[in-house]
Amino acid sequence: MKNHTLLNTSFKALLGLAAMTCMNAHAVVINFNNLAFNGPDGSSMPVNPIHAGGFVVGAQDNDPPSLMVWSKHDSRQADPGHATVVTGNPNTISTLTRANQRAFDFQSIALGDGLNKRYADKITFTFFKNGGGQVSQSIVLDNKEGLQTFQFGLSNLLKVTWQYAGGGIPLFQFDDISVQPNNSPVVSPVPEPSSYGMMAAGLGFLGFLARRQSRRGKA
Repeated sequence: MKNHTLLNTSFKALLGLAAMTCMNAHAVVINFNNLAFNGPDGSSMPVNPIHAGGFVVGAQDNDPPSLMVWSKHDSRQADPGHATVVTGNPNTISTLTRANQRAFDFQSIALGDGLNKRYADKITFTFFKNGGGQVSQSIVLDNKEGLQTFQFGLSNLLKVTWQYAGGGIPLFQFDDISVQPNNSPVVSPVPEPSSYGMMAAGLGFLGFLARRQSRRGKA
């Protein structure tokens, strides 16, 4: 009996490991190295939107350049020899969605200040949940050059946005966004109770008008 239990437990563990491996196989790390270019110090290139791994990285503002990359050997480049995406102005709201508008999980992202000069920028993330609702979380960069990775581990999202929220300088750069497609069906937001009240009031008013017109017709 003990051997059977042990075998059963081991089999379940193997199944769990196989499931985890299968799930991890679908994970996507979005980097921007394909955007790297050679150029003199101080050069940049606008990029928006960016399609990668079934996801779309873009910006909500229309004030160009909303997103850009430094040349790969630029002194401001937080990932020397490669490429990160830099917010082009203080009002830039960076966005992440799936290209097919389905849900996804957001694991982590690498961030650095826009000039790679050890500025402690504050950046606010907003996570839009599948089915409605949202949650925000702010992080503060350390006083070091290069990128640092922030873990979030939020699941079943439809969109993520992030923007400058104070401190340091109003520019920052990002790279290595770790995400995973989520097969949950997209759920329409449930109306708030106040919305139901407004709908009921509106229907009641329409009913009143209909009765009033009916009475006029009979008169």
